[in-house]
Parts: sequence; structure tokens; C-alpha cells
Amino acid sequence: MEYTKATAIDYFFSKIDAKEMEFSSVRKTLERDGFGKDDINTIVRQVDKQLIKAEELRASYALGKNLFYGGLFLAVAGALLTIGTYTGIINIGNRFLIAYGPIAAGLITALTGKAKMNRL
Repeated sequence: MEYTKATAIDYFFSKIDAKEMEFSSVRKTLERDGFGKDDINTIVRQVDKQLIKAEELRASYALGKNLFYGGLFLAVAGALLTIGTYTGIINIGNRFLIAYGPIAAGLITALTGKAKMNRL
């Protein structure tokens, strides 16, 4: 296979990320294809860095998704509590409760989660 260091890095990253190849076989494949020891070390190091970065991005997306939906749940719960006391469904006397704390905290948390999800 004919490729340069840059194309080799991209090729091996995509193969490993797609679970079509194991990371441990990169060095053997490069040795078989005739790369020098320094080039092999550089390529392996760069592929490893890209794999770590991709995993960090996936973890950030998952955390953002959890924060987003958790924040929405909290905001909706606060809104339902406010509406419930205003309409009399939840009776607390001749008053009603405005749950601005849960609503605001939920919206801020949801926006933080959305920002983390958009980093991909």
C-alpha cells in the first residue's frame, strides 16, 4: 500500500475508530509496508492522540446529553409546580408558588448540556 505519513495517520485512525482494525496491529502493518522506525513511532503516536481526542469528544457529548435532558426535566418540574399551585391543583392555601429556582437552574443546566453536545 502506497501512502505518506499524513494519509497513514488518517487511514489507521479511521480503521481503528470504525473497529475494523486493532491498535496493536498498526506498528506491524507499518513495518511490513517499509516505513522507518522514526516514521512508525510518529504515526503510532499521532493515531493514538487522535483516538484519545475522539473518545474525549464522545464522552463530552454523552455528558452534555445527560445534562441537557436533566436540565429540561428540572425546568419542566418547576414549571409544573408553579402551574399546579396557580391553578389550585396543588393546594397550599390561598397562595401560589413561583418555582423560579428550579426553572432557572434547569434552563441553565440544559443550555450547558447543549453547549457540550455541540462541541463535536
